[in-house]
Amino acid sequence: MRRLARWHGDQRVELLVLEPDCDEYYYRKYRIYSAVSLSVEAGVDEYWAAIGYEPLGDTYASMAITANVVAVTGASRGWGCWGERESEVAVFSGFPDSSTRREWRARFGPFLEVSDALDSYFPWTYKGRAAPDGYAATLTANYGPVSGQS
Repeated sequence: MRRLARWHGDQRVELLVLEPDCDEYYYRKYRIYSAVSLSVEAGVDEYWAAIGYEPLGDTYASMAITANVVAVTGASRGWGCWGERESEVAVFSGFPDSSTRREWRARFGPFLEVSDALDSYFPWTYKGRAAPDGYAATLTANYGPVSGQS
């Protein structure tokens, strides 16, 4: 994420938990919103400290445990990541060019294009049960191949 942020001139990486709902879950129970803003210079320890924060000392309330859907981006809005724990999907966007995207995928992957992921990873995610109606179609419509993005 730091690399994506730096390519776009961002000084910070912003992470927001979208599910469970911030108002209904985090704010109602703990009077906080589940968001983190880290410097691009932050290391692994700072990241884990931020997402592992236990509001009101509740061990099971940290973002590391409760977050089901997250969005990550920077102020430039030129890049981003959408991650879903239940379906084990993460979508990355905002690579400067296809060469950079290939290099990033090789270093941090394995990552696949949407169509390849649906053919190889998707069946394992929903093994023994049906995928939610329209999930693959929605994933393809929203994150399918776009020049320069993955």
